[in-house]
Amino acid sequence: MSTQFVQAAWGGILFGSVYGLMALGLTLVWGAVRLLNLAHGALFVVGSYVAYWVVSSLNLPILIALPIGVLAAAAFAYVMHLIFIRPVIGKPGFDNATLIATVGISIAVSAAAILIFNPEYKVVPPVISGNFTVSQVQITKQGLLVIGASLALFGTVYLFLTYSRLGMAIRAVSQFLLPESQLGLQPDDPGPDRHHLRGPWQRARRAGGWFCSRHLRIFRRGLLRRRLGAAGRLPADHPDADLAAERPLRNR
Repeated sequence: MSTQFVQAAWGGILFGSVYGLMALGLTLVWGAVRLLNLAHGALFVVGSYVAYWVVSSLNLPILIALPIGVLAAAAFAYVMHLIFIRPVIGKPGFDNATLIATVGISIAVSAAAILIFNPEYKVVPPVISGNFTVSQVQITKQGLLVIGASLALFGTVYLFLTYSRLGMAIRAVSQFLLPESQLGLQPDDPGPDRHHLRGPWQRARRAGGWFCSRHLRIFRRGLLRRRLGAAGRLPADHPDADLAAERPLRNR
């Protein structure tokens, strides 16, 4: 096995695990609220520098500094959401406003980190020290820990979104947006079919439940009407004939 291949594979898996975790966070935010958070990297910057400060200034172990850094990043994200994101959600120009806001936050955090900690390269002690060699390529135990932790987090998020009540609610919000856009409907639509949409949307937004069969039938009915058109008809023995025969959704 060539040295170049081993080096490329090791570097790709190691850095790919870190970038994959960042992409996972972006995907969750985009799927839940359709928000492209360009300050997502700034959250990693906040957490990393807080962990570095705890180790270098407070002289605490890295195993204590890492949870503190995670909590600091979460607190910063929560404050950012309350001040810059939440006030404009659902309002006209929501996409552009959040895009500009998150870009500005990212620039501000990067500049503040350079001013406070200077632009020199920073190093924190590894959680696990030691290494071994494979085809003249140094494989660190710290890197293996990063890869293993990333895979464990991927699996945890998958199980959370698939089997937990809150995860189902998050997926419900994301999946609701597709038929909503195809039918030309909005969750706060003041039309006669508003009661069909507002309930499941608000419950999912509160992460308190999932769509019941009645609401799924409404979406299937609307999609059938959209597909068949005004003059379209299904045979009487078709399993969805009763849905197509019901009162159509108002198409905006």
